[in-house]
Amino acid sequence: MKAPPFKPPATGDMVGDYRIVRKLGDGGFGFVYEVERAGRYYALKVIRARELESWGQREINILRHVVHPNVVRFRACDRWPDPDHGYLCFVMDLVVGRTLDEWALDENPTARHVVRVLLEVARALADILVQGVLHRDLKRENILIRDLDGRPVLVDFGIGWLAGEPTITGEREPPGTD
Repeated sequence: MKAPPFKPPATGDMVGDYRIVRKLGDGGFGFVYEVERAGRYYALKVIRARELESWGQREINILRHVVHPNVVRFRACDRWPDPDHGYLCFVMDLVVGRTLDEWALDENPTARHVVRVLLEVARALADILVQGVLHRDLKRENILIRDLDGRPVLVDFGIGWLAGEPTITGEREPPGTD
């Protein structure tokens, strides 16, 4: 049996025990939603195609591996809508905040404040590199500034690299954002 044609979940739909609250975004690999379970809110990523599952599994492995306060935290994974043949999906902590560029436009931070935030990002990248991880898609949309404390959080490790994991692409140049 194969997965049914992909139809993304909509607001109010259930994905396992999680109720879709709203769509947060979409990209080449899938859709990200704010979801609710038992009164708590999370982020859920649904991989849009079976051909992309190796990338989704790589992202799950990275998030399970990395322990850092500036990296979104992995919670669980499953398949949707069918537990055996559905599309890969996984749950992470919901980072309530804005992208780096939204934060900069809204707050008009001082140069000193920007340098503090970017230094924290650079230190986080150095720390996760020691743990054997490269993000490879670092851009303003993948750095969220958490409303709670103003600290940056790295998200979307979809094309990341984890030491010891097999190569997914046959390309000479690894995937990434210029």
